Parts: sequence; structure tokens; C-alpha cells
Amino acid sequence: TKVETNTGSKLPAVAQIGTDLYASLAEAIAVGGEITLLKDITVPATGVTISADVTIDLNGKNITSEGDVFVVTAGTLTIQGTGNVTANTDNDGTANAIWANGGNVVIKGGTYKCGMDGTDGPSHSNDTIYAANGSVITIEDGEFIATENVWLLNLKDNTGADIIVKGGKFNGFNPMDNISEGEGTNFMANGLHAADVDGDGIYTVHAESA
Repeated sequence: TKVETNTGSKLPAVAQIGTDLYASLAEAIAVGGEITLLKDITVPATGVTISADVTIDLNGKNITSEGDVFVVTAGTLTIQGTGNVTANTDNDGTANAIWANGGNVVIKGGTYKCGMDGTDGPSHSNDTIYAANGSVITIEDGEFIATENVWLLNLKDNTGADIIVKGGKFNGFNPMDNISEGEGTNFMANGLHAADVDGDGIYTVHAESA
């Protein structure tokens, strides 16, 4: 059904803030606040830029890109709810589900996937979750998947960025013992550890034993 959004567009609404409807996620982000996704969407390969505080409730919907999905340059992006955030390869070989590049991110739910296999060469970015330029990404919950598991979580070298893991499930990637930033990289918050409890290659977060 086509609806008239608050911007005057008579298009199917894809996002909502309060009672206001928006024809694109970018329009809703420009307004800011707490956004609820209303339908599955595909965003441009350059991603959706976040430059102020915003919360996105995936609401069981899916966001897909043939490149980056979210690029956070300032403010804090908080993502909650269930749904998929999927980054596939594009022509220049860049694919990040989350790229924090100056802003911060808090992940409270959702499934994050990177579908690039790195065949375009080592200079290309294919990280599911990537932080750079002083950004901090805090993972409280969610599931994380990558074609190349070694780059599931990654930091740009020497930029003061950080990833802090407090919860979640990580497919084929141990967030407390990996080679992302060199042998033995540990992204875990204090007092927490990750383990492949069921032997299926999925690492889940638990409190450390007393």
C-alpha cells in the first residue's frame, strides 16, 4: 500500500519515527531519534551514513547492500531487534555490515553478515564489523557471520578504535582469542569470556567462572 509520508512522498513507507512515516531509511535517519524499520530494504553500495545519534529497531526486517550497509562518521548508532544486516561484495571489493569511521556503535540485536570472500585482493575491506578513527563498537547481543571468519571483527590499525564484546554469537571466530589484531587478540569486556560450548564453531559469551 502506498502511503503519504511526512515528507510528502506517496510511496510505500519503509521506516517510522513515532507516528511519522518515511519513504526511505535515509530520510528517517536525517530526522533522527528512534527508527523502526517497516520492510526489507536494499541500500546503496556506499552505505547509509550516520552522523548523529540514532536508534534503529530492525523489527524483524532485513537490510542488504552490495557494499557497505552502515557507515558511522559521528554520533552513536544503536541497533536493536531481530533482522539481518548483510553486506555483499561490490565492484571495488568493499563490504562491511558496520563501518564505524569516527562515530560509535552499540549493537543490541540482529544478525550481521559479510558475504565477500576476499578474492578481490588483500587491500579490500571485507569485515563484518569494522572500527576506525577512534570509534568504539560495543556488542551486547546479536549473531555475527563472515565468509572469511578471520575478519569477522576488525580494527583499522593505529587509529585508536576499539571493539568491546559483552554478548553475542560469533560464527567461526573467537572474540577472546583471534588474529584480527595479531596473535591472541581479545575483544572481550572485563569479566567475560567466549567459548564454543557445543563444538559447532559458534562462540558465545559467558561470565567468567569464579
